Amino acid sequence: MTDTAANLIANLGSAWHVQGNAIANQIGTITGSGSPVGSVTPLFIGQDYFDTAGTNWWRAIGTTNTSWVEIGGASEAISGPTTITAANAHALAVGANGTTNPVFNVDASAASVATGMNVKGNAAGSGVAEAVTSSTTNESLTIDAKGSGTITLNGTATGAVVIGNGLNITDATNVVLGSTTGTKIGTATTQKLGFFGSTPVVQQAGATASGTTAVTTAATSTTPYGYATSTQANNVGVELAATVLAVNALITQLTALGLIA
Repeated sequence: MTDTAANLIANLGSAWHVQGNAIANQIGTITGSGSPVGSVTPLFIGQDYFDTAGTNWWRAIGTTNTSWVEIGGASEAISGPTTITAANAHALAVGANGTTNPVFNVDASAASVATGMNVKGNAAGSGVAEAVTSSTTNESLTIDAKGSGTITLNGTATGAVVIGNGLNITDATNVVLGSTTGTKIGTATTQKLGFFGSTPVVQQAGATASGTTAVTTAATSTTPYGYATSTQANNVGVELAATVLAVNALITQLTALGLIA
């Protein structure tokens, strides 16, 4: 049990057989308003200090006024590397209700647990990196909402979501698009796209338009039926040839995209 140095001296007195100030100097806590760092010198290693203003506890790890570390209270800070060793479903739980619906929870209850997450901070503007840690070479990461809840990526920021490798969509899973502005697949003609295993290509040039030679005279309506003039027959042939060229061009372009074989 500890008490303030002042209380110990007052209560124990300074009798020859038990000098209160001597005992106080060995087991008493110190109180003050504000942080003790730089202003209060501990009497011994392990002495506690209570900040009455911030309602925080400090402990001396040396005997100089800079040897204080904060150990708890209303605003707790931890200095230096900290390791928590616990094989528990709530190895680290943070929240107003403890392990009941915590804001953040670390579950380390799996047998021989050897996987986890590493969060690495960088200089301003360099981003935060999260990566899986494991004792094996390849390790997966699963992120789940609860029940029918959804997962939102970059819902408030304006930057893009970048996918560095393949995107797999499981069976019976649909891609739902907006019905107001709509969605673009490719935002520039130089971006490449391919379907069904085809090599991606840029936007294909438009197919050659069909011929423009008009067929203006009517076909004969009596035996032997046919073209009224040789010019009319030639014009029809020109139009048909141009149409064949355009269709062949479309087939080539659709094949390049992989939309047809």
